[in-house]
Amino acid sequence: ATINKISDLQNTLDELQSYFPGDSMAVEKTFDSLTVVAQGSKHHLAYISFYQGAFYFDRRNLVLAKDVQSNALNLAKASGDDQLIAKILNKLGVLESARGNNSASIANYLSAIDAATRAGDHRTIGASYSLLGNIHRILGEYEAAISYITKAETHYSEIGFNEGAAWIQYSLANIYKDLELNEEALDYLYKSLDTYENEVKDSLGVAICLDQIGDIYFDQKLFEKARLFVQRSNKIHSANHNSHGLAITLKNLGKIEYELKNYQIAIEYLEQS
Repeated sequence: ATINKISDLQNTLDELQSYFPGDSMAVEKTFDSLTVVAQGSKHHLAYISFYQGAFYFDRRNLVLAKDVQSNALNLAKASGDDQLIAKILNKLGVLESARGNNSASIANYLSAIDAATRAGDHRTIGASYSLLGNIHRILGEYEAAISYITKAETHYSEIGFNEGAAWIQYSLANIYKDLELNEEALDYLYKSLDTYENEVKDSLGVAICLDQIGDIYFDQKLFEKARLFVQRSNKIHSANHNSHGLAITLKNLGKIEYELKNYQIAIEYLEQS
C-alpha cells in the first residue's frame, strides 16, 4: 500500500492516535509499517515521527520521545513545512517542561511561534503563548504570564477557537487565584465554565472549573456554597469514571464536611478518596 497525500497520512495517524492508550505493541508495529511505506519522502516521514514522538511521550518515555521528535524536526525542516515545524517545536517545549528544563522549553515555544507565524497557524501560536504563560506562572512571574496568556487569547479569537478561549479564561483565573485576587479569579472561572458548558460542551472542562470555584469558596470559609460546586464536579467525574478527579473531589468534600463539623460524613468521604 502507498499513501500519496499528506491529508490521507494525517487521517491514518489521527486514527492511530486513538489507540495510544491501548495495545502499545500493535501501535509500534503500525508505525514501523508506515515508516517502510513512507521511505523516500522526508515530508511523510516527518509526520510519522511527529506522531511517534507523541506516542512515546504518552507512554512517559521522555528520552525516546525527544529523540524521535528531534528527528521529526530535522525532516520537517528539510521539507520546508513551517506548520509542522511549529507543532513539533511546541511538543518539544512540552517535553522539556516535563523534564524540568524551563529555559529549553521557553526557547522551543518561542521558535514554535516564529514558525507558526510564517505558516499563519493561529492555533499553534495560541497554544505556544498559552504554554509560555503557564511556565511563567509556575515561576511566579505573573506579569509575563498574563501577557503571554492574553496574546494566546488574541490568536484563539482570530479563528473562533472556543476550547482555547475556555482554557485561557481558566488559566487567567488560576493566576488571579495564586495572587489571592479571588473576585477576579471567580469572574474568569464563571466565564470559562460558561464556555465549556455551552460552547465547547466539554464535561471535564466544566468539572475543573467547578473544582476551582469550590476551592475559592472554601478558602473564603463559604463551606456550604463550596459544597454545591464540588458535588457537581464529583457527579461529572463519577459519570466519566475519572478516578483521579473522583479522588480529588471526595477529598475536598471530606474537608468541607469536616469544617461543617459533620465528622462522620467527612471520614466516609476521605476513606472513599
